[in-house]
Amino acid sequence: MVKKILVIMLMLLSFSGMADASSVPNWYWLYSDDTMTTYIDNAHVLKDDYCAIVWTKCIFRSGPYNGDVLYMQWHITRDGKISWIYGKERKADGRITYHYPDSNYSDKSVTESPNFQKLYDLIWPSSQA
Repeated sequence: MVKKILVIMLMLLSFSGMADASSVPNWYWLYSDDTMTTYIDNAHVLKDDYCAIVWTKCIFRSGPYNGDVLYMQWHITRDGKISWIYGKERKADGRITYHYPDSNYSDKSVTESPNFQKLYDLIWPSSQA
């Protein structure tokens, strides 16, 4: 009986530790250019055989968005289409803005942008869009 209680307690402790660890973003460098650096959150990738949903974070270093941080959620299909689902931007002055999908980034081919292609290649390294 004591052994059973110990095993259950250890399982509960290990599961609670996993939940805390998975809720913290794990930002992995994706690309940089003259104005920004973009990261992908490895801890929150949802993927099946047909599509993936991922978060990216863009940190702007120059230009009109200097100091802004933009978080975007993307839907990427295995056949090479990308659409954005949601965006939240923290402006340099502290304001928060929210972005919702429009036709600019709806069902675009990942081959239209080298950055989209890099994102796709991380999700499906052996596939060709």
